Amino acid sequence: MNKKLVLGIFVAFSAGAFWACGSGDVVESDDNLEGLAVALLDQIGDVEVAKAVSTCAENPQCAAEMGNAPSLAVQSSSSSSKPASSSATPKSSGTMSSSGLNLSFGPVGHKSSSSNTPPPSSATVQSSSSIVVPAGQYGYCTPSPKKVDLNKEVVWTFNWDTKTSGVGTSDILAATYSWDIPNGTTATGTAKAVSTTYAVSGPKTASVTVSTPSHGAQTIACAEGVNVNGSPITGCKCASTNISPDVAKGESAKWTATGCKTGDGFTLTYAWTGATADATGLEATAPVTKKGDMVTGVVLTVANDDNTVVDIPCESAKAIDNTQPDYLFTIAGNQITGTIDTVLNEGCMTIRGEWTDQYNSPKFKVMCDGKADDQQVGMTFTMTYGGKSVATGSGPWGFSNAGAEIGQMKMGEIAFDNICVTFTGASFVTCKITQ
Repeated sequence: MNKKLVLGIFVAFSAGAFWACGSGDVVESDDNLEGLAVALLDQIGDVEVAKAVSTCAENPQCAAEMGNAPSLAVQSSSSSSKPASSSATPKSSGTMSSSGLNLSFGPVGHKSSSSNTPPPSSATVQSSSSIVVPAGQYGYCTPSPKKVDLNKEVVWTFNWDTKTSGVGTSDILAATYSWDIPNGTTATGTAKAVSTTYAVSGPKTASVTVSTPSHGAQTIACAEGVNVNGSPITGCKCASTNISPDVAKGESAKWTATGCKTGDGFTLTYAWTGATADATGLEATAPVTKKGDMVTGVVLTVANDDNTVVDIPCESAKAIDNTQPDYLFTIAGNQITGTIDTVLNEGCMTIRGEWTDQYNSPKFKVMCDGKADDQQVGMTFTMTYGGKSVATGSGPWGFSNAGAEIGQMKMGEIAFDNICVTFTGASFVTCKITQ
């Protein structure tokens, strides 16, 4: 990483702006940059930051950007220059020192360690990770991943929340961390992030005691836990029973859990997010009311009584209406031919007419071709019929003859509804009906 850029990140939270040396771009900063800056300083060290200052000073554009950072003065102990006089340096609201590296910065709304303003006492703030941090709490800790197999690594990480803690940068730099990880078989790593493994399945929690020179110690229970899986669950699929529900027929979107297996003696249970399960838990439905209604974010969760939990995302559904066809193939007589030159994404085709050949009942297909707008991106294609995916196609340049057998022509009235396509990478596809 460019050390000049690292230094820019480090001073961004105090200066109120970000100066990206070598590019000249200036981007507004936010409070979350402080934690990033502290973490970066932990990684690169004071010597590297001092080198960055020196290197930046040798580049006219970088030096100009550094000099223009509002209310900012930078002095490295490795520099032979004398400190700027008080008349040349903007008034500072705090000074941070770390092994010879001194940064002075002006008042930009950040509470330094010397601030006498107490933290708010009766409010909560939503952190960037969607965890609500009580006012005055230093921050929060979380595991990664949140589901893990036995004896696989979990990393617990503490994150400072500068909006709620009221703790200045010098205290954050000097903070120490003591972790309590029940049932963890190992605990190694850096102060703010420790790794552990678990030999016993089940839900696990952790806490960390964060100590600062000026604000004292605070023990924080991690806001989220980790689930350690036991006996594996394998083979699970969320089958799309009907992802093109027809509102004209009163249908609902429908999915089915299939193929799930686990160890001998363990029982499986099923739960659904975004859809309503039946009595067995194996099937779930979601209502739709009009053509174009979407059902997204459905997840099948399968668990066993050895604490194993797996999540399987389900395919999205979109409502159709056979009384409102997007595209129509017309059958008259005994010929199965027809082409629709422009079928737009998420379009549905209907086949209507009358078959007059009583001695011949041929099967027929609907096939589509597509040409990619950009060969660097390519195309993907899916056809659904009867509520299920029946064909897919893809390719860097596009695809040809992607489709499926839809049915069979028989003497009398013909009606095949809702042969639908979805695709990416092109404005339209061309579809045809053929034997």
